[in-house]
Parts: sequence; structure tokens; C-alpha cells
Amino acid sequence: SYTVELTQVETPEASGVTESVVGIPACESLVQLQRRQSYTMSVRAHNMGGPSARSDPVTVHTTGSRFPLNQ
Repeated sequence: SYTVELTQVETPEASGVTESVVGIPACESLVQLQRRQSYTMSVRAHNMGGPSARSDPVTVHTTGSRFPLNQ
């Protein structure tokens, strides 16, 4: 399974919010994000040996309310 860790990039009117989406069973998942916001995301894989290292973070900007993780 996978864990997606995301942080909303701080803006003057809102503080950053960290969230972990745990137990994603496949390589894609629908995550509810706010429209017109920037997020920093990283991924960890989990198996019987434990969690992997965190992936390099990427920053994304949403334009709508749906963002496919596998693109």
C-alpha cells in the first residue's frame, strides 16, 4: 500500500495544513484538494519490510477539484 503526504503551501490568508492519506491499495487514488491552491506532495510505499523512504517532493497547483495522482 501507499501513503501520500501533502502540505498546503502557505498563503497570507491560510496556514499550511499537513495531511497523510494512508493505506492506498493501488497506484492511483482520488484525494480531495481545495481549488486554486498549491500543495507539496510525497509518497511512501509500505510492505512487510516496513515503509520506504519518502519520495522527492513535488509541488502541484490545482485548477479544479480533481487531481489524478498518476499523471
